[in-house]
Amino acid sequence: MTRLTTFIIVTAIALASCASAEAQSRIGPPPRRPTVSPYLNLLRRPNAGGGGLGFNYYQRLLPQQRALQADQRLTSSLSQVRSRQSALQQEIDSGLAPTGHQTSFLNLGGYYPANTGSRTR
Repeated sequence: MTRLTTFIIVTAIALASCASAEAQSRIGPPPRRPTVSPYLNLLRRPNAGGGGLGFNYYQRLLPQQRALQADQRLTSSLSQVRSRQSALQQEIDSGLAPTGHQTSFLNLGGYYPANTGSRTR
């Protein structure tokens, strides 16, 4: 066999064994971690829009970290809500009897006594 046919066979086997390939586009939430460390904001110079080490820490780094922590808490609580929702949906699908009673429009029978022919004062 020549090198070309070997390459074609190996490539065909590799492509056939792959389930799916994902490109750069993602469906769903963005990545949780920042691509660049937020501590790099500490190194900004005052003449480049920064205000010194203390300013950079309290005005740039801490708010970014708090926002990331809040995002993580929100994501975890959202996953808890989704798990509860799926548990409730399974409970509903398991065949529970429906609750409630039949209603009708302008039915005031529960509020006024039935007309029995006698009046009370």
